[in-house]
Amino acid sequence: MGINTNVDVRSNERLGADAGAEVEHDLNVLHFGAYHIQSLLSGSISHVHSALFLRGFHFFQTL
Repeated sequence: MGINTNVDVRSNERLGADAGAEVEHDLNVLHFGAYHIQSLLSGSISHVHSALFLRGFHFFQTL
């Protein structure tokens, strides 16, 4: 039974790491979204263009 317990612990750690990565990804998406809004409101065309370039034009797909 000791072996099974070790495997379970490892799989739980991996699940925790995956969940942490998902949360980090979601926070990055929110940060980029806020950056787009801030850039659009400020009217800074160069900032909007650089943001669109960084996101691979994903911004247009979400309109």
